[in-house]
Amino acid sequence: MSTEGELLLDRIGDAVAHHDLAALRDHLRLLGEMWERGDGTAASGQEIPPLDVLRLLRDTLPFREFLALTGGHPFRSADVYRLLDELALELPLEDIIEAAEALGIPPQNGAPGLRLRLASGPETRVIPWVEGFIWQRAAGEADRGQSLRARGLSGVAGTGQRESPADDGLSDAIRLVGERPGAASLSLLMRYLVLLPWGEDRQATVTLLTVLAQRPEAQARQAVRRALSNRTTPGPFRLFLLQALSQWSPATAACMILEDLAREMPEEDRVAMVELLDRVLPPAVDKGPRVVQDLCSRVAGLDTGAWPHEHRDRFRSVTWRHLPELAGEG
Repeated sequence: MSTEGELLLDRIGDAVAHHDLAALRDHLRLLGEMWERGDGTAASGQEIPPLDVLRLLRDTLPFREFLALTGGHPFRSADVYRLLDELALELPLEDIIEAAEALGIPPQNGAPGLRLRLASGPETRVIPWVEGFIWQRAAGEADRGQSLRARGLSGVAGTGQRESPADDGLSDAIRLVGERPGAASLSLLMRYLVLLPWGEDRQATVTLLTVLAQRPEAQARQAVRRALSNRTTPGPFRLFLLQALSQWSPATAACMILEDLAREMPEEDRVAMVELLDRVLPPAVDKGPRVVQDLCSRVAGLDTGAWPHEHRDRFRSVTWRHLPELAGEG
């Protein structure tokens, strides 16, 4: 370790020992600058491992002060959670909730122990907390969140789904609710499906529908079907609902997509529908000859004459690839 690195680490240790939080903040700021410079001196980023500093802080500071000092620059929340997960069985549930408020919901991959504690914690404590967590962020996401339509709906519905936009932890919280068994969590998810407090055209909506489609309860699937029957106009929300439906009933979803494609809709919505159809047809075709015959009939009866040339070509490519019987007819 270089002299600069040794001195800084010694100063951090002294500040911790004397509980000098102001000096500690200054030293951590300098540490962050060293990591950012990466100029080959003590700033290589490898000479003072973040986890070593985090472990020193965790083992010597009260938990709330530890969170206050590590809940941002120069530390990554993933590193903080990785360290805290070592104590997953020892930390009080209230400390885990406090960490989630400061750092976001513990990630399944990086902090499975903490995540399990929240997913299995007492219903009377966890459900009200996570509901408040979601409501605190929903209005901001509705006002300032990123529209999936603006990102390109085909990126959501297609096989090459784009990286999800950040939504201030809303999707993480919805997934956490989905991981909790029981009526209370299901009721909360179904209520969000009716209200969509963050808006329809948001990543949290896609996450909610995916979580509902994966629930074992029949009521979850019924809620998706009911929402589909209430939302008959083509658009982003109906696209997301069809995507969820396809997870357990691909043949029905494929038929409904073809019905929607016969309607007037914005061109970008049509492109997204065709991309979703491309993903839904393989499992639908696996349902047997009768389904294939029905799908072929629906495709053959769909008038695409008014579509742009490239849209017709893409639709023909998708349907002929998955329904080769159509190629013989054409």
